[in-house]
Amino acid sequence: MWNSEEYLKYSDAQSRAFEDLSARIGARNPRRVVDLGCGPGDLTAALARRWPQAQVTGIDSSPAMVAKAREHGVQAEIGDIREWNPSADTDVLLCHTAIHWVPEHPELMASWLHALPDGAWFGMCSPDDAGDGIHSVMEEVADRPHWRELISDCVLRLGEVMRPPDVYYDILEQQGFRPEVWQSRHWRCLHGKDALLHDLEAAPLRPIRARLDDEQWEAFRAEFAPLLRKAYPEHPDGTTRLSTRMLFVVGHRTQR
Repeated sequence: MWNSEEYLKYSDAQSRAFEDLSARIGARNPRRVVDLGCGPGDLTAALARRWPQAQVTGIDSSPAMVAKAREHGVQAEIGDIREWNPSADTDVLLCHTAIHWVPEHPELMASWLHALPDGAWFGMCSPDDAGDGIHSVMEEVADRPHWRELISDCVLRLGEVMRPPDVYYDILEQQGFRPEVWQSRHWRCLHGKDALLHDLEAAPLRPIRARLDDEQWEAFRAEFAPLLRKAYPEHPDGTTRLSTRMLFVVGHRTQR
């Protein structure tokens, strides 16, 4: 499903969110650092540079992403985060822009936190802009009668998956972590004709693309692109401006 080269084209926004998240992790000498949903590993490699003494591991369900991560020098493993559990020496656990793909993630998050040792740090971030133009357009097209049965389940419906910020705060607190929860909005300026469409094709639209054959994909794009242009019109200078709201959740366990 995931093409690692295309995904890296989408990496500017990913990098900014990752830097904001990891900057709040105060671990000094962690034994093991795990990046759940590591993708192509370019950001996971930064963790290895920050903590060279640690065992840094990336986990991703995509063989293509794991292969690319290994090219970046990351010890990466194929795995489903639904089935993963932290070892007793996992002092830093990060889940960066991946947890929103798992509807049952609050329960998973609680089980991970429960298993982490004293002094451990946890951090996650996720898109948190349900109802914005992009998601509304994706849902509108995917829910049309001629697409519904084929791709409706491929659309990421943030409003149904993500919980209010206080839910994550409570989970951290209940598991003995000192919570820090915040939201931010990142603005980006994209260049070129249909730049936003091409940007989305690198990551959010990949599940839909994987479901459709070439003819169906072109038909979907023909319906999706005009609505996207209307929601995000090109400015006179040829740029398209995009803002994304992100939710950040960080916790530190001082003692049980």
